[in-house]
Amino acid sequence: MADSIHGNDKFAQFLCRHLVGLSVWYYPINSRGERAGESRNLTYAGIIFTLRDNWFYLTAGHILEDLEQRRRDNSIKFELCQLMDSCGYNSKFKTPIPFDYEGALKTFLAQQGLDFGLVALNTLQRENLKASDIIPVSEENRDFDYRKTLDQYYMLGLPKEFTNSKVESKSGSRILEVSLTPTLVPISRLEDLPEDLPNKEEYQTDFPRFIGRVINSSPLNELFGMSGGPIFGFNPEGDHYWIVAISSTWLPSQNIIFGNLIQLPGILGEQAIKMAQERNAPRQPNNT
Repeated sequence: MADSIHGNDKFAQFLCRHLVGLSVWYYPINSRGERAGESRNLTYAGIIFTLRDNWFYLTAGHILEDLEQRRRDNSIKFELCQLMDSCGYNSKFKTPIPFDYEGALKTFLAQQGLDFGLVALNTLQRENLKASDIIPVSEENRDFDYRKTLDQYYMLGLPKEFTNSKVESKSGSRILEVSLTPTLVPISRLEDLPEDLPNKEEYQTDFPRFIGRVINSSPLNELFGMSGGPIFGFNPEGDHYWIVAISSTWLPSQNIIFGNLIQLPGILGEQAIKMAQERNAPRQPNNT
């Protein structure tokens, strides 16, 4: 559940109707597959992306890459995965949505300046998100020209330093709980990489991406955990906004934020369509 929201509360809560957390509980295992430690939690930020009536959880690609690497290492076992959809001011339900992350169709890109991760959602998850008034990225939003500079920008996410998890025993049962504090951070957009950026060539990419500088991160001390969350842009009148990017990378020394543009339908759409086709393909009968 969401405890509180930093920044302008009503404003931030309104934008939180786009924010969905992915909570993953796991524990370490030994070479024999036996439990070798206490339960631990990882919580990430993301949004809902739609295409041809299919719903997907969209986050930073390096997040899914990290989770998949942990699975391949066979050093951990996933215990409980949930979608945290109670961040918005109009949220009616505080109970997280059960989520079979391991069994879900998923894909990610984390190279050459692209950092997108997509996980397909089923009908029940979709209806639960709708019931919580979660708003997906709209077609109108994706049609926005990313080259246009807007008046104000904000980054919304689930910072690690404000996320708390605990394990409790109640009536003989183990209860795994996560407490989230969505945080809104104002940023300014940069047209290009700063000339004085050390090792500037390392951050030049084949694909365009959002580059911004944090204006004020208070009360945050650091921005770890903001990856995967949306970056909003507002017009000068302040009466319309777009999700322009998904947070990807933070350079603490320069207070620079990189985001992957949501207006890359060729890249994102291809992956989403492929996943949807695989999910909807009829099963082939077994030969006997």
